[in-house]
Amino acid sequence: MPKSLYTQVGEVKGPDLPDQVTFTHQYTPTSEATKSSRGSLFTLITLHESDRTKATQLGKEIYQTFQSAYYSSSVGGVLAALEAALDHVNKFVKDKGSVTSLPKFELVASVLWGEALYLVKTQGAGVIFQRNQTTKKLSFTKAASGALKEGDTVCLANQKFIEEVDINSLTPALTHDDFQETLKSLDSLIAKSNAAFTLVIRVYIEEPKQEVLEMVDVSGSKTQSVSLINKIKNRVVDKLPVMITRTKVIFSYLKSKISYGSSFVLNKILEPWRPREPGAIEDPAKRRRARSVQVAVVLVILLTLSIGGAVINRSNSARLASFNDKLDVTEVKLNEIDNLTAVNPERAEELLDQVETDLAEAKKFNIEADKLKELENLFASLQGKIRKIYDVALEAFSSLEGVKISDLVQTDTSFVVLDRDQSKIIVVARSSKDRKEVGSDSGMNLIAEFSGVLYVQKSQGIKKINLSNLKTEDFADPSSNWGKLVSAGTYKGNLYLLDQDKKEIWKYTPFGDGFSSPQAYFKGDKRDFGSLSAMTIDGAIWVGNTKGVIMKFLTGKRQKFEINGLDKPFGGIIDIFTTVGSNTLFILDNDNKRVVLIDKNGKYLSQYTSEEFGVASTLSADEKNRTIYLGVGSNLKFFKYD
Repeated sequence: MPKSLYTQVGEVKGPDLPDQVTFTHQYTPTSEATKSSRGSLFTLITLHESDRTKATQLGKEIYQTFQSAYYSSSVGGVLAALEAALDHVNKFVKDKGSVTSLPKFELVASVLWGEALYLVKTQGAGVIFQRNQTTKKLSFTKAASGALKEGDTVCLANQKFIEEVDINSLTPALTHDDFQETLKSLDSLIAKSNAAFTLVIRVYIEEPKQEVLEMVDVSGSKTQSVSLINKIKNRVVDKLPVMITRTKVIFSYLKSKISYGSSFVLNKILEPWRPREPGAIEDPAKRRRARSVQVAVVLVILLTLSIGGAVINRSNSARLASFNDKLDVTEVKLNEIDNLTAVNPERAEELLDQVETDLAEAKKFNIEADKLKELENLFASLQGKIRKIYDVALEAFSSLEGVKISDLVQTDTSFVVLDRDQSKIIVVARSSKDRKEVGSDSGMNLIAEFSGVLYVQKSQGIKKINLSNLKTEDFADPSSNWGKLVSAGTYKGNLYLLDQDKKEIWKYTPFGDGFSSPQAYFKGDKRDFGSLSAMTIDGAIWVGNTKGVIMKFLTGKRQKFEINGLDKPFGGIIDIFTTVGSNTLFILDNDNKRVVLIDKNGKYLSQYTSEEFGVASTLSADEKNRTIYLGVGSNLKFFKYD
């Protein structure tokens, strides 16, 4: 059995100085998994700062950064994790110092893990160690480790304590058996040492208690062995009459249903337990042997079931313990994220990635737990605060039974929906939500709207529908240049058709009572365009492809455009929406089940997630009312965005 380590801890400090503040912290993880891998952390931080409010805030930020970095470190060893955490603090202070002037700070910390002691410190701070009658200042630059023994005392000290206290005078104080006397003696020693401060840790190691087990003497006499066997046999035999009675009822039913062979086997099983028949010739020894064999079989079965049940229970217990440990670790990280959001957003972002993985692993246990749901809700809240990622529930605007929404445009008064499979167009009024079918020609593929006129691209060409009076007329013939047309848009009366097969946009300009012949829009090399899938126009033309790339074009030429701040790359772009005068692109990403908002300089703004986004086919946005509309199967749905 492993030894147990216990500690007594106390603070000792001299008179305060107006320009120096010291804080101490002790932390032991609540999770057994974290505790067993990282131990307990003791920290002393001194700040050379006269503004107490500023010092308190900065001290809190430094400690939270240090503790969080240590316990969430992916580095294997304790000492390496401590060094990495100290490096993280130094980087945090350096980065923060580049923005605002920061005071000098000292940090010294120890981890007690099993019977080992691990130490790290900055310049100035130090550690005093006492064992038996020997007291010394430990000499190391950044990190050190060693084994602990019963009664060892460790003092984490700031620079003032190290400089002003005589090491030799500490031995009588640190060797007191009574820890409280040790603290009193140290108080006396530094009564005149301004700003001297130490965190004193006394270590106790308890040997494991050996339990005395009662042993069965299997080498005893034959009489003892027989007595034990008889006891077991009698207990089984006492219960056999009830078992036999119940078995007979079952067997009487089975007798009429099973074959002769089964009845024969059954009779053989029951034969040793039946009463003797008068005059029958039987072999008593054979009868006893048969009973003993059956008793042994029953015992073996019961033992097997018992062992199997114990193994299953142990496995389930271990699984539940692992699950709970995972939740404990996740909870610690979420609390750290909450504390670090304002003071160290970069570190909070790193921890958020880890928590996302931890929650995914916790779900794999397939264990229902209220705590898991609470942590998921807290994660969603923090994710919204830090990454501006929000999980939304879509609301139904209109259910178009029997319709599959393929394309969607909106006007001031209505939504226009295309069902490509059934080649029909339906107008849904915004206010009354009344629906009306306005077109059902064969081969209708794409729709686009400009100034109250709906342009419909179909296999037979292009027609237009006046949405105010629903007057319809053919407008342009089909083109032999067309490949697979996947998106349509308008700008200042021009019509643009996105061709996936030809990697081209066909531009139609008004000409007389119709359109001109289609003109190729792109200029230059098109080989890296990929498989084009979506388009929107605001003067520039924005195009997305099936690999998640968004491109910007002006007068046919590709412009430099990069997206910054997105947590993960886009999957296939299903639809893009914007309007003239808007500074936002709305992007439907089926693969990642999200709608992403970016500005037209490529800066990430926010994103919204829902399982329904994985099957949505098209989107449109009403920026004035902060509402996004989507086609999801036969339903026109919406959600509000911030």
